[in-house]
Amino acid sequence: MKIGPFFKPKEDRDKSKREKETELMRNMLETRTRLLKLKDKYRVILQRELLIARANKTKGIKNSANYSRIGVAYYSLNIVDSALARLQELSTNEELYESMNEMSALLGTINGMSGRVGKIDPKGVLGGLKKMSGSSSGAGKDLINTLSALSGTDVSREDGVDVGTLVSADMIERLINGESVEACLNAREGIVQDTDELMTAFGNLDELLAGDGSAPENTNESIEDITKNIDDLLNQL
Repeated sequence: MKIGPFFKPKEDRDKSKREKETELMRNMLETRTRLLKLKDKYRVILQRELLIARANKTKGIKNSANYSRIGVAYYSLNIVDSALARLQELSTNEELYESMNEMSALLGTINGMSGRVGKIDPKGVLGGLKKMSGSSSGAGKDLINTLSALSGTDVSREDGVDVGTLVSADMIERLINGESVEACLNAREGIVQDTDELMTAFGNLDELLAGDGSAPENTNESIEDITKNIDDLLNQL
C-alpha cells in the first residue's frame, strides 16, 4: 500500500501561503474602503451638528442633545481612525475579524443602535464589570465607569450616551468655535477614554459575560459578516 507524504511539498506550501496573503490583502483593502466611507459619514454628521450649534450660539441657545451628538460624532471619528491605524499592524484574517468586531460593537453602542456584533444587549456589559475589575489584567476605573455609562444607554434618549465619559466639554466648545476637526483628530485632542482600550474591552465582553446569560452562542461569523456590519452602520447614520 502506498502511503502519501506526511507534509505537503514546498511549492504547495508556498502557494497556500501566497493565497492566504492575497486573501488578507484583499480583505484589508475592502475593509479600509468601508472605513474611509464611514469616516466621511461621521465628518458630515459632525459638520451638520457644528453648524446647528453655531447658529444656536448666535441666539444664545445651548442644546444639550446637539452637544452630545457633536461629542459622539467626534469620538466616532477617533474610533475609525484607530481602526484604520490597526489595519497596518494586522497579519491574519482572524486578527482583522477581531479588530473590526471590536470597532463595530463599540460604534453601534455609542451611536445608540443595536450594532453589537452577536446582538448582545449593551446593558449586559454591567454583568462583566466586576469580573473585569477583579481580573488578573485588571481594568482602570475610568474604563469601567465609561463601560457603565455605555451599558446604561437608553436608545430612546435623544442625547444617547453621557458624552462626557468620551469627549471633554472643552473639546466640544473648541470645535464649535471653529477649531480644525482634522487637526484635533490627528492630535487625538479632547479624548477622555482611550479608543483602543474601549474597543478591546468591548471585544472581551463575550468572555467576561460568559455564564451570566447575556453572552450569545458562537456564531462563527466571517470577514463578510463584519464588513456587512460596517455597511449596516453606514446605512443607519
